[in-house]
Amino acid sequence: MTLAVSLGLLALAALSSLFGMAALARSQESNWRNVCNGAKPSETEIGISRWCGSLLLMLALVFCVVRDGASFAALIWPLLLAAGAFVTAMSLAYKSDLLSPLAAAVSRANTLIRR
Repeated sequence: MTLAVSLGLLALAALSSLFGMAALARSQESNWRNVCNGAKPSETEIGISRWCGSLLLMLALVFCVVRDGASFAALIWPLLLAAGAFVTAMSLAYKSDLLSPLAAAVSRANTLIRR
């Protein structure tokens, strides 16, 4: 595997971890209200957020396994999860509007599901 492919897979794993943690954090009603300026989430939106977050975290695991194999992925994946959780917590604490694009994506997915 070339260096570019290896770094690309690591970057994809890191981004998947970050967005997965952000989606899981947004599935909590208090965080949702902070990001969406007081709007109350529907049960469908909460479910979509949780499902997408879980899927993204599993996708990060897949990227880690493809890049490094199962043994080293067992080390890298939890580190990426911790980093994603930390960045998400800091963004919610200091600049919650950074997660607004994620809120818009979940709302669009909710609209598509209801059709």
